[in-house]
Amino acid sequence: MILSLEKDTFSDKELEQINYNNKNFDSHAKELNESVLYQIAKNEKIQIIKELLEFRVYAVLYKGEEKILKIIDSSQSLCISETIDRYNFFSKLDITPKVHIFGFFYPNKPYTGTKMYGYIITDYIPLTLHNIKNKREQEEAIKQAIALSENIEDYGYYNIDNHGDNYLWDFNEKKAYAIDFADLVTEKTEDNIFDGTIRNM
Repeated sequence: MILSLEKDTFSDKELEQINYNNKNFDSHAKELNESVLYQIAKNEKIQIIKELLEFRVYAVLYKGEEKILKIIDSSQSLCISETIDRYNFFSKLDITPKVHIFGFFYPNKPYTGTKMYGYIITDYIPLTLHNIKNKREQEEAIKQAIALSENIEDYGYYNIDNHGDNYLWDFNEKKAYAIDFADLVTEKTEDNIFDGTIRNM
């Protein structure tokens, strides 16, 4: 059955077909995601502790230490390799948590045009700016996050999604880190110039 997306209403039979298609798609996507996660875990010899953000971020054990596994696909980033390069670059500058390893994964080998995934394993920093309970400490974290945003712009990158959940806070070291570099752009516009504030704080 071919369904027209231009229609405002559907017959019972068409709705039944739509629901069937959605269930099949969801089931296939879940199986594919679990397969990708399993293969990455197997290849890098890591143990999955728990999912932190649906099929994107996991707490893992890597060489006996708790780390973060971040999976990047084309729905999150137009250029996976460029996003991973940014994480590596800013990791060396201590702007983002240390990247221990990174890689790419194709569900089918050899590559046949199927979806590609990238991944990184970084230090585990559990708190975002929103999670900080102490007001004075949150103010310090925001101050550091603002400095990080300005530092990132010094390297020619502009963040179009600059909010509190894109910064982590190391409670022990009292140090902020920037994350989520898929939303960085290199073209400066009035909309993405850092205005000195972190949204949703």
